[in-house]
Amino acid sequence: MADMDQDKERPEILKDREYQLLGQSTWVDVRNLTVHIVRYGAGIKVEVWPRELLRGYEPIAEIEVAFRDVKGEPDDSGW
Repeated sequence: MADMDQDKERPEILKDREYQLLGQSTWVDVRNLTVHIVRYGAGIKVEVWPRELLRGYEPIAEIEVAFRDVKGEPDDSGW
């Protein structure tokens, strides 16, 4: 029940759609987690953090994927 209360604390800005990262990084809240997506020269890095970030903590999980590791061609924007 507490998760539902947390979800109601913040308004839904956009939902049920695809997004394209135009800058170098972004944060996305998903229930009690925060996902940090970072573009770096050869690919992306995704980190999962607790929603309430505290200094000194490490991400709960993270993955790095190089663009060359993905099948298919990127579109005109380089993705």
